[in-house]
Amino acid sequence: DRLIGLTLQFPGKQNVLIIGGYVPPVSSSNRSIIADCYSTLISWIRSARSSDHSVLLGGDLNADLEIFLKQLTTAHPGSSPLNPLFKFLHEQNFDDLCELDSSSLSPSPTFRSSSSGSLSRLDYIWISPFFPIPHLWSSVLDLTDVISTDHFLIIVHFDFLELKDHHAPSYMKQRQRCRTSYDFHSASPVQKESFASTISTTLPNASLFPQLISP
Repeated sequence: DRLIGLTLQFPGKQNVLIIGGYVPPVSSSNRSIIADCYSTLISWIRSARSSDHSVLLGGDLNADLEIFLKQLTTAHPGSSPLNPLFKFLHEQNFDDLCELDSSSLSPSPTFRSSSSGSLSRLDYIWISPFFPIPHLWSSVLDLTDVISTDHFLIIVHFDFLELKDHHAPSYMKQRQRCRTSYDFHSASPVQKESFASTISTTLPNASLFPQLISP
């Protein structure tokens, strides 16, 4: 009841395993449960990647990534072992889809302690390399005044318009009719300028609009 997985198939037979998880906070009574959660998540991700599935992992992991990153960059990390899930995601080059604070350029916190009021980041959304849906941006919303929670809401925006199935009947029909599909993001500045110029010449003069709509 702490981990859930769902496989989606997008156009072009692109399979994505979406994992939602809750890992309990660190305590002596939770050590075995946390270890089981980590091993299960790593096993699921390995199995999905070996089957050529992309992976999206999100949830409340109750672990601070910044502490893990400091351990990696410290010559003597101390006696604390590295977080096995963070270590695995780091080695597999997963992307951390965090919101960056505009002033500090550091990841925005996702949790406020009800006892001390301190802020930290315990909630994450990760995607595997070469994820089929381009990530646009992420945002974090503080809804603690609206709902009873000490966690913030993470919203991740993807560009689903980039999903195309070149074998779909609709796409093949367009190809047969010699219709051309343009990709704005990959267009060069010269192509964009040429497109804007062509559109401008085909549209009516903007100065005529008041005359056209005047009573």
